[in-house]
Amino acid sequence: GERELARVRGGHDTPVAQLASAVESVLDREPTAVAGALAALTARRDAAAGAQAYEAAARLQEEIEALRWVVAPQRVTAPGETGADGDQDVTAWGDDVLVRLRIRDGRLRAWDQETCSRPVPGTRAPDGWVPFLRRNADLAARLATLPVR
Repeated sequence: GERELARVRGGHDTPVAQLASAVESVLDREPTAVAGALAALTARRDAAAGAQAYEAAARLQEEIEALRWVVAPQRVTAPGETGADGDQDVTAWGDDVLVRLRIRDGRLRAWDQETCSRPVPGTRAPDGWVPFLRRNADLAARLATLPVR
């Protein structure tokens, strides 16, 4: 289950506060943290491929690509995805967690989440954002269930 996944990912003996600090460093785009995270994922991907665990290697490659996307320089959203003034809030909901991205002047300006027992009526993300927001809502919900050490 979840403990086995944590063991395989190397996080089973790491305090949650330390994991959270490492994630925060990557999200802050600290070069050393980003390089370390990419190196660790690449080594795991290569080891999985070497052991012919191709599904695991493919999932790790997806994580590498996702990490590169997250730490990439901010991009302007695609035309037509925001209102006439370039402002929009896009949301996704999963397992009692609502994730909201606030786009202002065509750029992502804020990201927040809150506990919410059901989706917010009338909010809808542009189609291109749906998979990204859903994955983040699911991740936020899983992280919310982790015990704090």
